[in-house]
Amino acid sequence: MPRVNEKLKSNSRKLRKSMTKEERHLWYDFLKKYKVPVKRQKVIGPYIVDFYCPTAKLVIELDGSQHFEEEGHEKDLLRDKYLIDNGYKIVRYSNYDINRNFVAVCEDIMNIIERRGEPSSVSYADTFPLRGKAIVHFVGAGCGAADLITVRGMRLLQQADVIIYAGSLVNPELLEYAKEDCEIYNSATMNLEEVMEVMISASQAGKMVVRLHTGEPSIYGAVQEQMHILDEKHIPYESCPGVSACFGAAASLNLEYTLPEVSQSLIITRMEGRTSVPKKESIESFAAHQATMAIYLSSGMLEELQKRLIAGGYAENTPAAIVYKASWPEEQKFICTVGTLAQTGAENNIKNLAVILVGDVIAKSGYALSKLYDKDFETGFRKPK
Repeated sequence: MPRVNEKLKSNSRKLRKSMTKEERHLWYDFLKKYKVPVKRQKVIGPYIVDFYCPTAKLVIELDGSQHFEEEGHEKDLLRDKYLIDNGYKIVRYSNYDINRNFVAVCEDIMNIIERRGEPSSVSYADTFPLRGKAIVHFVGAGCGAADLITVRGMRLLQQADVIIYAGSLVNPELLEYAKEDCEIYNSATMNLEEVMEVMISASQAGKMVVRLHTGEPSIYGAVQEQMHILDEKHIPYESCPGVSACFGAAASLNLEYTLPEVSQSLIITRMEGRTSVPKKESIESFAAHQATMAIYLSSGMLEELQKRLIAGGYAENTPAAIVYKASWPEEQKFICTVGTLAQTGAENNIKNLAVILVGDVIAKSGYALSKLYDKDFETGFRKPK
């Protein structure tokens, strides 16, 4: 057996103590716990490889930005040639892959080891309770238009093995991002127990699950009850934000909710309907603040909403707006007043899927200029002139 270069051995020990963030993530959150032995910063011939699995004779390399420069690329070619000529299999992942596609990277490594070596008798699902990394992703679909989902949300849809989407509210065009073999479920026809049964069984099988909610999941998304059940099952999850309807409506109206000396607060609320609202959060109590309001799930109760806004303190001539299906192709928007909300809704047959906006900011007048760009105002980046 050829003697290992002592200088390389010393360097490999130093590298173990100074691993990059991505190397630490892959090592401590997956490879170190993997049942098939994997070594880190392993000396092979004249090189030190990032990770090495002897069972599969597999070299795993993580590439930072330097690997994509011409000099780094040439060095990688020479290194790869040596390893391949000596019977090693090489796989390379970028730092971006580790940070954004970690589940897919781990599954890819497992599949290669199983093909090249003995089956590991461990699935990715066996490792996630120890790793604490998400296998279920709650993703905000955005307010309507398919291209308003976040880039991260889109990529999660592209990687998902299972998608459970709110079919009554989510734009079906988003499902075009799913891969061909992705399992897709419409939660509009399911109850909580049925949704969780799919989510849990898929997670325990090591599948990546996307729970696709309308708008921003944290606003009227009913996500907490799902998260609690996942906690009980020790299934890790994370959330990807989305654009809520009130922000889609603001974009449609080219509106700023926080105009200086008009309103600096946005109240997001809803009317009490089939489900209750805490008494301390009545429409009247919020109306008393005279701030900007975005009112969800209330477009079928406009006459009652109008009465309660006025009772709370808004004048009848306070500007208001109704935005139906903000950012969808069938979007409709109507500027009115608090006193004509019910009439405007009735005349345009608005009964659901609309957000109601109330406040003087809708008039886009009577505001002061922001100090942010005032030449006499000092900031951490600019001195007054």
